Amino acid sequence: MFNRVVIVIIIILFAWVGYILYKNQEKLLTSEKKDDTTFVKEADVVVTMDEEGFNPSGIDIEVGQTVKWQNDGDTRYWPASNLHPTHEIYSEFDPHKPIGKGESWSFTFKEVGEWEYHNHLNPSTEGVVRVK
Repeated sequence: MFNRVVIVIIIILFAWVGYILYKNQEKLLTSEKKDDTTFVKEADVVVTMDEEGFNPSGIDIEVGQTVKWQNDGDTRYWPASNLHPTHEIYSEFDPHKPIGKGESWSFTFKEVGEWEYHNHLNPSTEGVVRVK
């Protein structure tokens, strides 16, 4: 009886991990973004955070470039890689703490990909960094 319970738990665990991997793959392969996403290409990119969210909400950069998130709003922000709340898709892309008013945080992208992110303190605020 105990062995059957363990086997069922393992099957459920594998199914859950498979589902998470499937959903992540689907997000990485999807190239369509919201209509309000504006892509800019610059050597060094600054993304401001305020009551409107991330501005710009979408950027294109090259591997090795650094993006700076500047908090110009009145509340704290915490830009971090999806998935919320674990930030596991690109775990290094996470300041591990909120960024206060007037503060900033920078991150150098070392991996090619389309990296969706969110405000950990308000996950409906989203952005994307495309690294080529």
